[in-house]
Amino acid sequence: MAKAAPRGLPQAYIDLVEHTSVDVANAVVKHFGGTRIYVPAGLTEGHPLLVLGREMALQLIAHYAGNSIDVPALRSQGRRALVADLLQRGWSKARIARAAGITEQRVYQIQRDLPDDARQLDLIEYLAR
Repeated sequence: MAKAAPRGLPQAYIDLVEHTSVDVANAVVKHFGGTRIYVPAGLTEGHPLLVLGREMALQLIAHYAGNSIDVPALRSQGRRALVADLLQRGWSKARIARAAGITEQRVYQIQRDLPDDARQLDLIEYLAR
């Protein structure tokens, strides 16, 4: 059964996560958010994707080679949804802050503002990790 997409996250971001990883998706949004990027079949020295690091760029190429991607710009609503999703995944506040490009204090504020059912991990889900 497919996991339901968190409310507030753009579908383009969810697709990036599903085809690469949360870390790759966050790096792509951080460096290219709000733009369209072309993903080549291979990397050459000085290619703009190398700003992600060679490993992340290769993960992007593995799925998107030869295609263009419209990279979403995660604004405040998208960031709140991202923080909520990563909290549900069990990420630490510090890791979430780094991934979302916000302070750890902001992560705590967002968590405090979430509905009670969104703040707490389901025990069965947590144990299944």
